[in-house]
Amino acid sequence: MAESGDPSISPAHAREFRRRLFAPKTFQFSLGTWLCFIMLLSLSAGLFASWYRGRAAAIQREESRRQTDAMISKISGALQQYQMQWGAPPPDNVPDADSARVLWFHLCNSRAGKGPFLSLPPESLSEERNGMRAILLPDGTGLSYSRLPTSGGGFLTVVDSK
Repeated sequence: MAESGDPSISPAHAREFRRRLFAPKTFQFSLGTWLCFIMLLSLSAGLFASWYRGRAAAIQREESRRQTDAMISKISGALQQYQMQWGAPPPDNVPDADSARVLWFHLCNSRAGKGPFLSLPPESLSEERNGMRAILLPDGTGLSYSRLPTSGGGFLTVVDSK
């Protein structure tokens, strides 16, 4: 009599059935399964690469913004020192020179025993033109400088990127 209680199944068949039923299964991938797996893997890699490039660009923009803020803060301090020494901020309306070149001339050079008020590395300066250089921000853009008269007889100085 068979172990399963069924007289038509021999004990050898019952053992073989249990062996196959409870044996560890091996999974074989078909070509379609491999193609789906490769497609999902490629899609995941593409999404990750896109996210990573976006994150790296955001970090780079933030670092550039931080460096620009630090540079404008440094220029602001130099303008205050200049104003304390000369009694007024540098002029902003010199013929044949933009305001960034005027700032360089007045802040980075010494005149009449006063200054320089600002020391900059060579990569923060443009090429020389008409004997003057322009101050560049860390992202390579130039500065815009202007002084605006106030009702109290003083000046409001504005330094910003172009």
